[in-house]
Amino acid sequence: MTTTMDGPLVLPDPKVKGAGLYAGIGDYVKVQPKRYAPKTLRETAEGRYWRAYKAPALINAVSQVTSLHFAETYPHQLAVTSSARVTVYNSQSRKQHRMFARFKDIAYSGVLRSDARAMVVGGQAGVVQLFDMNSRSILRKFEMHTRAVRSVKFSPQSYATIASASDDTTVRIWDVAAGECVRRHDGHTDYARSVAGHPTAQTTWASGSYDHTVRLWDNRDGSTSATMTLDHGAPVEDVAWLPSGSLLVSVGGQDACVWDVLGGGRLLRRLRCHQKTIMS
Repeated sequence: MTTTMDGPLVLPDPKVKGAGLYAGIGDYVKVQPKRYAPKTLRETAEGRYWRAYKAPALINAVSQVTSLHFAETYPHQLAVTSSARVTVYNSQSRKQHRMFARFKDIAYSGVLRSDARAMVVGGQAGVVQLFDMNSRSILRKFEMHTRAVRSVKFSPQSYATIASASDDTTVRIWDVAAGECVRRHDGHTDYARSVAGHPTAQTTWASGSYDHTVRLWDNRDGSTSATMTLDHGAPVEDVAWLPSGSLLVSVGGQDACVWDVLGGGRLLRRLRCHQKTIMS
């Protein structure tokens, strides 16, 4: 016992439950678990949409994947470009269908023809190669670019026309039957990283470059200079036409831009929803 000026101070007995400092220890209220409605009642339309997809297939590539391209016709084969090879998969069975590894350096932009009977590929060596899908043999080899070819495309209207965009800043149009370059477009001042053919006009192409511009080319007038130049405001990684052919989309930096080509190249919308560079 301890004595204070006001009288004796009595300490609580720790053996007595609920006494003094130990009051409330061991006394608790059970937490009731929160109950939710059955899953069938709280499922949303968006949830049903995503659940309709089958389990994804995981494909291990040998290195960084630089390009993916689906064929337009059934069974919609998928071309995966990675390192010095292009692997083609059957999108239905998800199994490997063909492998192309006849490249001396890194391959870029493996693109299947719409009927999936041929494939064109660019590369670090500056060579554009056209392959037969059945025999895997090289049908054509175009070698006039002096630097890496990052983007190649078939013309949407003709199997006999191919376009390529290169780090040598040029865009070239190739005649497959003749095996030669029929048009060289100059105008970009930095790497040309993308090219896309107009969906309805066979002679019109669009290209994007690291010089921050999108340029339109028309082969009908015989000129090698651009017919229209659009300022994207950042290095352009990719360009794509909408099916009508009146609108063009460019991506690069953190922006996706929609252009009204028929309206003189007017910028309709600039979308910024990404934190890092948009690649395609």
